[in-house]
Amino acid sequence: MKKVIVPVLAVVVFGQLLAQAMRTHTDRKAGFSIRHPVNWTKTVNNSDGSNVTLATQDQLVVIQVMRTNVPKGITADAFLQEVEKHIGETHVNQLPEEKRHARPEHLRSMNADEASAGYYDLDHEGHKIHQLIMVMRKATRIYTVMVTFADAADEEVKNLAIQVADSFKIL
Repeated sequence: MKKVIVPVLAVVVFGQLLAQAMRTHTDRKAGFSIRHPVNWTKTVNNSDGSNVTLATQDQLVVIQVMRTNVPKGITADAFLQEVEKHIGETHVNQLPEEKRHARPEHLRSMNADEASAGYYDLDHEGHKIHQLIMVMRKATRIYTVMVTFADAADEEVKNLAIQVADSFKIL
């Protein structure tokens, strides 16, 4: 019996480690990097405004990173408000005002001049989804990290998605 338990346990532990193994995606042209689990799908597409899309195999979590050049003086807050207006009235930021702005230590870790965030609970075709939008500005470049996850995604995957978003860094 012990001979069966040890290999099964080893397979389970190895599977968990593999699921948590991370890889760094670096887009030198767009000027950013982000870490993601090796078993997530990655689609690089610089033609539709999205630089990279990362997703779980079941598509319950999708993360998009986009870079936009903006005129001097556009703030991360102003950009996020425009995103909310563009998406529509369903996007009402649920983060309290005091939690919408990155602290200095987070700005340093992201290499950003400023950052703003929004959190949204949405209904999409009868399915409850959640969305976190992080907007970081460095000079006249705006980076948007959009994390979308289905209510059906388990807490571990949701937390992992937030870790992926938090790994974003401007080069």
